[in-house]
Amino acid sequence: MSHAEGNENIRISDEGSNSSRSSHPNAEASQRSSTPNADAGTEKKKRGKNKLHSIPVGGCGRFEVEFNERGQPVGENSAKYASHLGSLAREHVPIIIRDWRLVDSQTRDDLWTLVQQKFLVDECRKDLAIRMMGSYWIQFKSEITSQLVDAAKKNGFKRRLSLMKPTNIKSDREWDAFVKYRLSPNFQAKSSQFSSMRKKQTLPHTMSRKGYARLEHDMRKANPRLSRADVWTKGHLKKNNEPYNDAVADTLKKMEEYTQSATAQSSNNGIRGDVVAHVLGPERGGRVRGLGFRATITRVDAQLQSCVKVKQLELQLQKQDEEVKKHEDQMNKLTQQVEEMKAIMLGQAQQVELQ
Repeated sequence: MSHAEGNENIRISDEGSNSSRSSHPNAEASQRSSTPNADAGTEKKKRGKNKLHSIPVGGCGRFEVEFNERGQPVGENSAKYASHLGSLAREHVPIIIRDWRLVDSQTRDDLWTLVQQKFLVDECRKDLAIRMMGSYWIQFKSEITSQLVDAAKKNGFKRRLSLMKPTNIKSDREWDAFVKYRLSPNFQAKSSQFSSMRKKQTLPHTMSRKGYARLEHDMRKANPRLSRADVWTKGHLKKNNEPYNDAVADTLKKMEEYTQSATAQSSNNGIRGDVVAHVLGPERGGRVRGLGFRATITRVDAQLQSCVKVKQLELQLQKQDEEVKKHEDQMNKLTQQVEEMKAIMLGQAQQVELQ
């Protein structure tokens, strides 16, 4: 399957969405989520996909985005920023491309241009934005695959298939090849394997789209001395502050017991030695639990080392300021003594003249 087709179709536009038709399966899913279903009763309402709206040009009308010390988007406009990245990926990068890493540099640059048309973000944020778009694109690709599997089980498959085809895929041949590959026994076997692995996960979070970074940002407003364990705990509680399930409850109990133990008091409080690492085990490569997207052991360690160095420099500056102030006080005292001596000598000179 070729991936060149997708890289020719990206365009910068201010005329709204260009990736889905009015009868796109996502739109149908949104309608189904808010209407009763004859087979399954009334379904729970679900959030539909965001679509691109008109893009403001220039500084006027663009949104400012706040980033934390790890470079993750947080604050007021962070959800809007993340949603826009997902929309760009879905609407401008065809899912017939086999792998996000095959998206060429020109397409990535064009995507970044679109981001900067709507948000005031520095060039140094580009790498994370592209990675986030890749993650959202992969999720979207998986959702389309699930819809294909579901459609294949029902009548009128060909009609459903034509409605599901995103408008940024121009070649029917490549779309048919994509569908054939995704419905093939080999791909379905791999998909089932990953689904089985996900079902074995016993500690699901309750943050929905918010994520650890934004959760941590909100929690720090009330508690600046927040720990990774505090954020992880909050991310696994229900709205009534009860653990999500028995496995979460057992994990939280172990964390509390370890925190109160003598071992915790004498151990290293870094990422590799905190309560989360002790109870849940060492981190796997590429992520750090409780810190959000793109947080890695290497980056966090570098950040901690930087913080330590900053604190050391602050202490040195504080000591230097104290020394300077001490010398200034001594100089002020000497100056005062000199002035007093001058006054005494002047007074004595005046008395001699009067005599």
